[in-house]
This record gives sequence, structure tokens and C-alpha cells, in this order.
Amino acid sequence: MNIGRNIQELRKQKNITQEELAAELGVTAAAVSKWENGYTLPDILMLCALADFFEVTTDELLGRNTARKQAIVVAETEELGQKIADLIGRYHFQPAVILTDYETALAVAEFEAEHKKEVKYLFTATSQPLREEELDAFNGITHVDVQITNGADEDILSGIEMYLKNMATFHSLAEHKVHTTKHTN
Repeated sequence: MNIGRNIQELRKQKNITQEELAAELGVTAAAVSKWENGYTLPDILMLCALADFFEVTTDELLGRNTARKQAIVVAETEELGQKIADLIGRYHFQPAVILTDYETALAVAEFEAEHKKEVKYLFTATSQPLREEELDAFNGITHVDVQITNGADEDILSGIEMYLKNMATFHSLAEHKVHTTKHTN
């Protein structure tokens, strides 16, 4: 676990200096330098502030659970699907497939369940929720469903991001293969 290296890598990904990060967090540039060089560690509150700033979980900041999780994305349009894929990619997800219809998603889920068992998450943003019999095909896959009401992509992405930020709780459910469905209006 190398928190300092992770802070440095995330800072460089955002293309900001130690001074700019320090200003954002209300600390000195020397404090950021000490974190990155492993001389000191951020306290628990600063760890949370860093995770929020970099849009990662504290586990990811600490170097835990950094393997990308496979996911299927189903959305009304390819454009929305790509936006969701880009968003979940920032949270260490790797979209396995971006689809615009459930039939294909079901076929992919069934294939994954029979052969690889790598897909653990299904993100959907459609006007119609999955039917109960369709949900059965995604057994063991955590389903994050954001219903489209007015078609506002920003609201949909906000709902999914809210889920991702609270992933630690949901992750423990997924580890125990409990099926969860989240609906956001």
C-alpha cells in the first residue's frame, strides 16, 4: 500500500501541481510533498477529502481493490451509454459491452455466467425497467438501474455517480452475491 504514490499518480492524471492540490485542500504544498514522498500520511478526514477531490474511493486511494470490475452498460442511446462507460471508468470499472437493448444484454450476461463469470455489474439507464424474469438472467450481478424520466443525461449520470461514491457498502453486498437494484427518479 503506497498512498503517496497513488496521490502523486492521481494528481498527475488531473495535470495539477502540488501547489494547486494543496490550495484545493487547504494545506501547504510541503504537506502534499510529504505525503507523496512517504514522509507523512494524510489524516482520515484529509484522506476522504482527497478521495472526493480525485473522484475515487478511499480504498482506491489506499491501493486496495484497484482491479477493474467488469460491467455491462445498457442505455437508451449509444451516446448515453458512452457517457456512463466514461463515468464508471473513472471508478475502476471496465465496461464489457455497451448496449442499447436488453435482449443483447441478456445474451451477454448468460454467456458470461456460463463461461467467464467476469461481469459483476449491470448499469442500466432506460425508460423501461428490467422485468423480473430478465433480472433472473443476471443472477449474481449487481444491477444499478437509473430510470429515465425526462431524458436528462446529467441526472442519470448523477444518480450513477452517487451509487459509485457509496460503493463500499454496495460492494460488500455484491461480494456476497446479493442482488441489489437501485432506482433513482
